[in-house]
Amino acid sequence: MLDAAGRVVPGQSTITINARSLHSDDSDRDDYLRTGGLESNRFQEIDMVVESASGLPWPLPRNGETRFQLRGSMTAHGVTSPTTWEVTARFSPSGVQGQATTSFTFDKFGMKRPTAFFLLSVEDSIRLELDFVATVQPLG
Repeated sequence: MLDAAGRVVPGQSTITINARSLHSDDSDRDDYLRTGGLESNRFQEIDMVVESASGLPWPLPRNGETRFQLRGSMTAHGVTSPTTWEVTARFSPSGVQGQATTSFTFDKFGMKRPTAFFLLSVEDSIRLELDFVATVQPLG
């Protein structure tokens, strides 16, 4: 949610991700992370309260691509921490679509790095990618 000057309205700008829907390229790894890392049965949502959108042009374009950063407080695994997402957005007259990404280590959100015999190796890094499609509507 942006105000009339293009600034983020933090109390009304939250992105919620269902942690149980996260997946990688390996279903065994996904199952292990759901129970042993993310504990997504217990911590079912990841919430990002957006506080700023650095580099987002204002007024919003009606076409073209832009890159900007969403900064705010993300809560995952019951822990809240400052987080920045890198966003690539493609604008069209009907709305905007794109991808937002962020990376962090397991301990940032109080998670243990997975270790199990069937996992050959897991880096101490989590990369989240969020594909999105949104409409742009003026409040009024």
